[in-house]
Amino acid sequence: MSVVAFATIAPAGERVDRAPLQRVAAPADPAAANEAREARLAEVRADAKIRAELRRRQMRSVLLVVLPPILGIALFVSLWAFVSTVSPQLPSPAKTDPNHASIVGRSSAATAAPPPSALPAPSGAPPCDP
Repeated sequence: MSVVAFATIAPAGERVDRAPLQRVAAPADPAAANEAREARLAEVRADAKIRAELRRRQMRSVLLVVLPPILGIALFVSLWAFVSTVSPQLPSPAKTDPNHASIVGRSSAATAAPPPSALPAPSGAPPCDP
């Protein structure tokens, strides 16, 4: 007696339950043995095809969630960089990034702002002692 596993392709997020595959005793007739082997191979191939389709759907759903925001940000920065080369009033993305000095390899201490105690006091205000 053979157990056949029926599986359907489920929508994303649902679990697919399959009956376990069981080993079938080989019949005495060689033709029947070949038929049983072919049936088992067809069953395994169908199961592999279903798993591949589920994997493909999962990958597609992940890419549809992750890829559009990344491409949108890349397109925005690219357009910003292009427009900043044409318009002198608009700073480029590299000039507005506070960490750009560490990205290009310069020391961030050289570009950091002085501590507030080193700044001169506004005119007419009494000096404050920390």
